[in-house]
Amino acid sequence: MDSSPDSFNISVADTLDIDAADSYDPEGRGLEFSWSATPEGSVVLANPTVDSAEITFGGPGLYEVVLAASDDDGESHSEMREVSVYADSGWSPFTSRLLESWWVPENVDVRHDYSEGSWYSLNDRPGNLVLKLGDNVARPLTGSNPSFPAIWREIPDSADFVLQTDLSLDSVQRGDFISGLIVEIQEGAASTRYVFAMEDGNALRVKRSSGGAFTQLFNRAFSEGSAVIRIRRDGRNLRFERRLEPGVWTAIYSRSIPASATAGRGGIFAANDSARASRFKFDYVMLIDPSVSSPAADHLRITELMYEPVEGSALEFIELVNTGANVLELDGIGFDDGDPFNAFSFPAEALAPDEHAVVVADLEAFRARYGPGVRVLGEWAAGALSNSGENIVLRDSSGNLVHDFNYDSVEPWPLAPAGDGPSLEIIDTEGDYNDPLNWRASAVAGGTPGAGLLLDSDGDGLSDTDESLAGTDPLRPDTDGDGSPDGSEIAAGTDPLDGASLFQITTLSRDSLTGFVTVRWDSVPGKSYTLEASADLINWEVASSGIIAVGTVTLQLDPRAIGEDQRFYRVSVEE
Repeated sequence: MDSSPDSFNISVADTLDIDAADSYDPEGRGLEFSWSATPEGSVVLANPTVDSAEITFGGPGLYEVVLAASDDDGESHSEMREVSVYADSGWSPFTSRLLESWWVPENVDVRHDYSEGSWYSLNDRPGNLVLKLGDNVARPLTGSNPSFPAIWREIPDSADFVLQTDLSLDSVQRGDFISGLIVEIQEGAASTRYVFAMEDGNALRVKRSSGGAFTQLFNRAFSEGSAVIRIRRDGRNLRFERRLEPGVWTAIYSRSIPASATAGRGGIFAANDSARASRFKFDYVMLIDPSVSSPAADHLRITELMYEPVEGSALEFIELVNTGANVLELDGIGFDDGDPFNAFSFPAEALAPDEHAVVVADLEAFRARYGPGVRVLGEWAAGALSNSGENIVLRDSSGNLVHDFNYDSVEPWPLAPAGDGPSLEIIDTEGDYNDPLNWRASAVAGGTPGAGLLLDSDGDGLSDTDESLAGTDPLRPDTDGDGSPDGSEIAAGTDPLDGASLFQITTLSRDSLTGFVTVRWDSVPGKSYTLEASADLINWEVASSGIIAVGTVTLQLDPRAIGEDQRFYRVSVEE
C-alpha cells in the first residue's frame, strides 16, 4: 500500500492519497481491491478507483486504513496502515527560524555566536531541531532540581493524546547520553515524569521518576541511530510505541495510570551523566489531540446555496448560521481552494447565536438586489458555484472539517434551484448534507439570504423549513383549507393536510343529577389545554387550565355549569 504523504502523518486539512497499483498476484491472476477506514463516521473515502482512493479525516486522531485484495480463486490478503492525523496546532516541522509559540525551552537557549554549554538550533540542520549537550558540565536525568535541557508544550489534561517524534543521533553514536520524549503527569499527590528515549547509542528505554532518580521500566537493545517513537495516552494506559515502517507500529511498553491522572506538559529532552558533547536531531514533533474543541465544527452550518441565479452568477451566495448558544469567532475559518471557488478565509468577525450571514460572489450586485439589511461576511475573489453541482469543503482555523458535501442539480435533488429562480435550502442542519431529501427549493424566487431557516413566508406560524418537514405548502397558510392555519394545526396535534382533521369539541353532556357539564375533545397526549366558558360568547372565563392530556381523548368536568341554562365552551392549546 503506497500513500501520499508516504509517512502516513497528515494534517486534518489535507487529503491522503492511497493506491495499490504495485500489488500483484504471484500466480499472475487478476486482483480485486476494497478499501475501508475506521473509525467510521469520521473518515470519508472519495474517488475510489480499481486500485486507489482518497481519504479525508474529520478531526485529529489515529485512523486505520485497510486494503483487502482477492484473486479469482478466492484467495485474499489484507494490509493495514495507521494514519496519524494532526491539527495545525499540533504540528511542529521545524522548518521556520523560530519555534512555534506553544513551545517553552527549559535549561536551554537558542544557539548564538557565543553559545556555550547546551543550546538548540533550527538553522544547523534545515528542517530539523538540533539539541546539543555541551561538554562543560554534566546534565543528568533527574526528577529533582533538573538541569538537563528540555523543550516543553502543553498536552491534554485528561483526554487521550499522542506525542510523537522522529529522532536521530547527529554527532555521536556511542557514549553517555539519553534523548527522546518526555511527559509530565500528575498521579495523585505525585508529579511523575516519564521518558521514552535512545540511551548511550545502544538501547531504547522507558524510565519514570516521581521526584527523585529515574527508574528504568523497560529496556530494549537498539543501535540503529534513529527512531520514530511516540508516547500515547489511551484511557488509563500510557503506551510507548515505535514505528517499524510508515503506518506500522509496535508496542514497546505499557503502564496503567490512575483514572484521575492529569497530564500537564510534554516535549523533547536530552541529558548526560558526564560532561561530554553530543547532538540530537528532531525532524518533527507531533501532538495529536482528538479532543481539540471546534465550535465551528459543532455550530457553524451552511443553510442556503444560490448556485444558478436567473440574473447571472454575480448574485451567487452561500448563507451560514451559528446554531450554538455562544458567539462564534470566524477568524481563520475558510473554504478550500477550488471547493467551490478560490480559497476564501473569513475575516476576524463573529456570528451571534442564530445569526445568519452570507458570503457572496459580487458585493455590489448583491446589495443592489437584496439591499443593505443582509449581513455580508465577504466576497470570494474568483471562481463560482457550479451550475451542475460540486463539492463544498469548509474547515475551521485548525483545519478540522466543518462541511464536506456535494450538491447536485439533477433528480433526486430539487430541480427549481437550477436556473428557475429559487435557491437550494437545507432542511435539517444536523442531518446529512449529502442527502438530496435534506434539501429543498426556497419558497420564493431569489432565495432568502439572511432570513435563514426561520422564515415564515405565509405567516401561518410555521417556518418554511418546518413546512417542508410537515409536507405543507409554505406559501399557503391553510394547506388543507379547513379554516385552521397550518401552525395552529401542528400545535393542536391535528393533520394540516387533512381537511377533516379538526381541533374541536366533540361532545357536551350534562349530568341530570348534579348539573355538571362534561366537555370532550380530541387531544394529543402530553399537550396542555385550557377550557373556557361563556354565557354570551362575549365575556369568557377560564373554567380550567393546565389540563394535561393523557390520551387521544380528554374529558373535563365543569361544576360551574350548575343552574346555567345557556353555556358556551372553547378549548385552546397552551404553548
